[in-house]
Amino acid sequence: MRLGEVYLDLLIHCSDLCIAGSFVVVFLKLQKTRSAAGLSLQTIATVVGARVLHLISHLIGLHYSPNVLPWFIFPTIDILSAGAGVALLAAFILYYYPSYEKEKDNFGIHIFEKFELVSKNSPLRTSPFVAASFLYAVVAVMAMLWYFVRRSQHTFLVSYFCCYYEAMG
Repeated sequence: MRLGEVYLDLLIHCSDLCIAGSFVVVFLKLQKTRSAAGLSLQTIATVVGARVLHLISHLIGLHYSPNVLPWFIFPTIDILSAGAGVALLAAFILYYYPSYEKEKDNFGIHIFEKFELVSKNSPLRTSPFVAASFLYAVVAVMAMLWYFVRRSQHTFLVSYFCCYYEAMG
């Protein structure tokens, strides 16, 4: 019996469902409270970005190939999950951004202030894009370091893509 293979297929499938479910739950929270207070745009954008990047793994042949469950389930759930994530991000920005507490979503801003790249009085201090630029720069550096540890037989771009995706997670 292929119980181990069924179990692995189900674990990966359930993981994908849970990520899609998390987007739905956050969206329902936004609808119920009509506020983005307490939510991190940086976190939502990072998780949605990782989900969208995950779709590329299907196109370049890196995605897990199920052993028992039908293959079409995996890309279908991934597309639905990425779509739900993009819809959540769009709803957050279009409808709930005024209630977003951007001054609290400040991961990375302190580094810019310490090196005097952004003054404490600058409107950029509360910009989620400035804060996110630090996050993605750190991810890019971590991915490059991970690339030197995690060798593969793929080209540099495919290998770095994998490392970047893994560093985001």
